[in-house]
Amino acid sequence: KLDKKNVLQINSDISSTIAVLEDHYKKYKFDCVMASDDELAISAHKFANKHNLVIPDSFAIIGYNNSKIAVCCEPEISSMDNHLELVCNTTVENIMKLLGNESISQKTVFEAEFIERETTV
Repeated sequence: KLDKKNVLQINSDISSTIAVLEDHYKKYKFDCVMASDDELAISAHKFANKHNLVIPDSFAIIGYNNSKIAVCCEPEISSMDNHLELVCNTTVENIMKLLGNESISQKTVFEAEFIERETTV
């Protein structure tokens, strides 16, 4: 069960994010991070390495966006692929249709895909 004390909103660079994770870890030991983007997941990766937490055995990490940065570290970061290119292409197509007085669907649903790599078991 998710404890709200473990939901952090961090809008910062990698070193500042590591510092926030360190402060939080002193108060509440945690064993995983699900980040809202892959850059924040890299911060969690660096945090885990700094504290000798074994990824993924004792510390799991999931990023978001499935960007190229997710595979630039060892172990590579598992990530949610939100299919950003498809979302952008669909958005542009819909804008063009609207500009051409064509109708578009009121709701479009895109499913994310979990790309499992080495930071999850």
